[in-house]
Amino acid sequence: QRSLSVCTTAGDRRGAAHACWALGRLDLRAGRLAAAQPRLREALFAFDGFEMRAPWVGCLEDHAALALALGDAPLACGLAAAAQRLRDSAHLARSPQMHARWSEMVGRLRSALGAVGFDTAWAAASEWDPNEMRKRALGLNAAAGSA
Repeated sequence: QRSLSVCTTAGDRRGAAHACWALGRLDLRAGRLAAAQPRLREALFAFDGFEMRAPWVGCLEDHAALALALGDAPLACGLAAAAQRLRDSAHLARSPQMHARWSEMVGRLRSALGAVGFDTAWAAASEWDPNEMRKRALGLNAAAGSA
């Protein structure tokens, strides 16, 4: 919170985006979905506007986790698949800690959707372009905001 305040005061919009994303991730992990949603949305918008692709992909992955936490496993799977495709194409590695969280989430998606449902949702998302990814993630945000 302090980092966000300092960055905002200093006019450091990139730093504020990172701080907002960090706060959103903390809220998401703590189950505070109503607090996580606007922070993740703001970070996604900022990363997109600054063309910060690595954080944008990470934030998209967090939107997948948010969708799963909200009970929308098909959307979560699609967002995860889209993020993975972008991560692979840009050769963006995950830290060991992030890889463990990612693997756990993908396992939960497989369990929630079953093998066929998972494969179908994952494959369908391979057709999404970045605009579709944005639209789906922000659609999730609109649904979460009204819940």
